Amino acid sequence: MTEPGTLRRPNVPVGRVVPAAPAPAWPDNRILMEEGMSCRVGGGIALAAALAAAGPALAQRRSLVVEAVGGGYSPLENLTTTAPASDFKTGFNLGGQVGMQGKHLGVYGDFTFARAMGRGDPEIAGFEFNRYFYGAHVELRQPTASGLTPFVLGGAGGITVSETGTGTVPSFTKGAGLFGAGLGYLIPKSRVELLAEGRGVAYKFDAGGFNRGQVDMTYSLGIGYRFRT
Repeated sequence: MTEPGTLRRPNVPVGRVVPAAPAPAWPDNRILMEEGMSCRVGGGIALAAALAAAGPALAQRRSLVVEAVGGGYSPLENLTTTAPASDFKTGFNLGGQVGMQGKHLGVYGDFTFARAMGRGDPEIAGFEFNRYFYGAHVELRQPTASGLTPFVLGGAGGITVSETGTGTVPSFTKGAGLFGAGLGYLIPKSRVELLAEGRGVAYKFDAGGFNRGQVDMTYSLGIGYRFRT
């Protein structure tokens, strides 16, 4: 008989080992990894499907734009700070850009060629210099009900300056900043846009004994065409 309040000891022979209770079965790590991977793959497929479904709507807000411009070129800074002044005469520029343009925001690749004749210092006087700018810019636009679209732009790239004659100024390439503003007019019921813009390219001219920051301005008229994407 067991007295009240005491625990009953199981009837186990002395020296016998009682087997331990089996441990709870934990999920196999490989199963967990496979399930996690399945979730990630499933989530990726769902995300891709959502993007694919939204693709046409996004595409309707963008256009592939090709533009060609041409006009004048003028430097704002002299190459020297003492008399006689050394700078470049007014020249011309030709350029083009290709980019993706939304209603307000666009991203473009640029190329501009400009030519002008130097004057003042014998190192540059009478010699024509070519400038090649290549880079990219971001463009912000604000369309209006009249069809006119003012815009501003900013970007960066490189500029190569080379003399066309037999002078002593060596060709050089420098990093350059780009800024500008303009006005576009989309011809009604067409994909053609007329453009008027001004741009500035800032860089350092440090060849032929000169070492001075330059800001070259271009002012251009042009035409663009919008391809639907």
